[in-house]
Amino acid sequence: MTVSAHADHGATLRRLRRVFSVGMIGNGLTLLTNFLIPPLFIAALGTERYGAWLYLFTIPTSLAMFDLGVSAAFSTDVYKHHASGDNALAARSFKTGVKVIGGLMGLVLLVAAGLVGWRYAAGPQGPVDVEFHVTMLLLCAYVLSGFFSELMSSSYKIAGRYDQFQLFGLVSKAVEIGVLLALIPLNDFRLMALAMLGVRALTMCATTVQALRLTPELARGPWRGHMPFKHLVLPSLMYAVNPLIMFIALQVPLLVIAPSAGLTAVVAYTTVRTLSRLPLQVSSQISFSLYTEYTRLQAAGEHTTVARLYRKGQWMIAALFAAYALGGMLLGPTVYSLWLKHLPPEFHILFAILLLDAVFESFMRHRICLSSSTNQHSRDTSFQLFAVGLAVASMWAVSHWTQQLSHLLLPASVVTLCALLWSLWRDRRALPST
Repeated sequence: MTVSAHADHGATLRRLRRVFSVGMIGNGLTLLTNFLIPPLFIAALGTERYGAWLYLFTIPTSLAMFDLGVSAAFSTDVYKHHASGDNALAARSFKTGVKVIGGLMGLVLLVAAGLVGWRYAAGPQGPVDVEFHVTMLLLCAYVLSGFFSELMSSSYKIAGRYDQFQLFGLVSKAVEIGVLLALIPLNDFRLMALAMLGVRALTMCATTVQALRLTPELARGPWRGHMPFKHLVLPSLMYAVNPLIMFIALQVPLLVIAPSAGLTAVVAYTTVRTLSRLPLQVSSQISFSLYTEYTRLQAAGEHTTVARLYRKGQWMIAALFAAYALGGMLLGPTVYSLWLKHLPPEFHILFAILLLDAVFESFMRHRICLSSSTNQHSRDTSFQLFAVGLAVASMWAVSHWTQQLSHLLLPASVVTLCALLWSLWRDRRALPST
């Protein structure tokens, strides 16, 4: 390795460490939020009001999925053109992305406002919940204000300061949590949504200003006209498919288990699944940290380096889950008993099956991070959707003959194992040798 190559490799490792460290802090904050906010909401507002808050969040989030995919696709496109040395095309892609995403933001807000207007225009059909509609529009604006975030991240990637972009998001999340905790006792959804929107808007302004300071060349020049972006439609759709995959993998099994095995089995399943998925926070951050480097290296033609980093990530994920599997088998029952009194007799079988699901999801996420770096993740996402759908379908088919939870999950685990092995075999054939 030459001196310059060694220096470049060292810079790459330093960037990866920064991105991974800040990302893990963000993951820790997310875990804290997931454990802290629900009981505080329920204690202050009651279960029904907390359910209403979750329902309100679902509406704008559902509308936003495709738009976030478009932003991610344009971000990758901008970074790819810049890394290949075509700064003019990167600037054109950036400006086109701003206009397309701005148009989609307006469209989503128009649809949301139209739904509210249609509800009022339909006449009195029971009491009109003004608070609900105002909160929904505010939360819709809250989600919309984050659309540009992913596009702006391309500027930080170009400058090699993606950790700075993550830091903005980390501070924003921490302030939003503080604001929510302060306002929960007031029991006013509109005020909470407005405060969150204010924090998000300020963060986006700061993120945008810093992005333009880091790479002013992206915004220079004329803004009239646009570059063709048909090649980004399919990647955008595939980004939007990810929430569907998570819904099928995490929610549909509950609809299968509840009628056949009962609600007690649902509680046992969700608790063991939560335990088995804990390493995903770390493995996902490993994959995402590497993703920030893939595009730059691919554009520079360093495909062997990309393959080496990808395989190192695979080995790190495998070692992480192997260590966790051993610890889970030994300590899992004790941790489970801290949450629920009655330990299911088939705990170890359930843990092994659900840990396999988490391993498959982790390796697929790692693979999709690689293919997303060139906006060529359609095949990987489609394969994951097919595998998850087939696993759930096999679970549903077996539910007609058995009510035992482990028997319900066993066919799905066979499908998952086959999909994982096929994915690893394809990696071995497709990636260049290192």
